[in-house]
Amino acid sequence: MDEMTELAAKRNFRDAFCQRYKCKPEQFVWKVFWRCIHRRCLPLVILFRLMGPGFFRVDLMLIEEAGNAEGRVDIQRALNGFREDCRTRPGTFHDDLRIRVSGKRLYRLFFRTMHGAHRSKRQ
Repeated sequence: MDEMTELAAKRNFRDAFCQRYKCKPEQFVWKVFWRCIHRRCLPLVILFRLMGPGFFRVDLMLIEEAGNAEGRVDIQRALNGFREDCRTRPGTFHDDLRIRVSGKRLYRLFFRTMHGAHRSKRQ
């Protein structure tokens, strides 16, 4: 069985990601987090991360929920909940300055992982 067939046979995003990127399931959330943050905010993300993971609680919850996604409807449901949470929360650095996970990056990563597409040049 080739890699693409094995990935397609996987049950959810977490399993497929861990197989494709050769990481343990307990590493999944932070591995996805670092792939999906807005690059222009990287120095601030590192600073806030050092201060404690509480700042990124909502992001980590999104990734955890996305890990259970088996298809497009599941990942869209998770992302819609994240967007709604960002919209309804009072203004914060997290949302106003986009010091957070990029929903577009997560969506692309999900599809590349689940469907075995090659990594695009633009991320």
